[in-house]
Amino acid sequence: MNSDHNQGGNLHLSVSCSTDRGVYSGYWKVLRDYELSNQDLATKVNRLRTWKEQAPEDARFMARISPKVISEMFSDQRGISSISEAEIARAMARVEALDSKLLILHTPSNIRPSKQNEEAVIKLRQRVPDALPIAWKADGLWAESEAYYELCNAHNLIPVIDPLMWDEDEPLPSGQLAYWKIMGGQGLSVRLSEYDLDKLLDLADQRFASLEGTDHHLWANFTSPKMIPLAHRWRDMF
Repeated sequence: MNSDHNQGGNLHLSVSCSTDRGVYSGYWKVLRDYELSNQDLATKVNRLRTWKEQAPEDARFMARISPKVISEMFSDQRGISSISEAEIARAMARVEALDSKLLILHTPSNIRPSKQNEEAVIKLRQRVPDALPIAWKADGLWAESEAYYELCNAHNLIPVIDPLMWDEDEPLPSGQLAYWKIMGGQGLSVRLSEYDLDKLLDLADQRFASLEGTDHHLWANFTSPKMIPLAHRWRDMF
């Protein structure tokens, strides 16, 4: 099955899974999407080009940018620091090498909500081409703050959520682009039950139904190498 699932030609589903060793040939036997990990930030651009060349024609990569782009944004007297400029340039080189259609920003919990950090995130969005979506996963206090979702909504960023951990009384973030991180089942176990998989399927179906008639994309990343068979199975449910 192709990892694009089309309903009226306007629905796109991308399912990936974390590995502990980058992308490898066996990965493409079960999935067609790969999200660069934090460790992959150290991979040279030439090596990334090799990954792209060796991947199946329909394989897709989600590029990543170092969180230093935020923490160092205003670390010198310029409007944007040379460190952050360099991180943006590296990220765009990854995007080009992999022909990525999405850029991922994952900020750790020590990058806390503040006016300066908000301005840094906005500056990043301004420095990246509008046509390239940015999915932002924020650990720590950001994820617990309404300001995070307001900032994403106001500046065309995709908030990254775990739908299994989402409050069932609250609607999922709206928008034509969505990014899910499947952290685990009950107690964040890397094992997902039949109930978990069915719930993910129902949530995806609800999302697709609500956006019928529009062009929309859902990325779903399973976050443990042990989940690769589950990610493959869930993708094949569509």
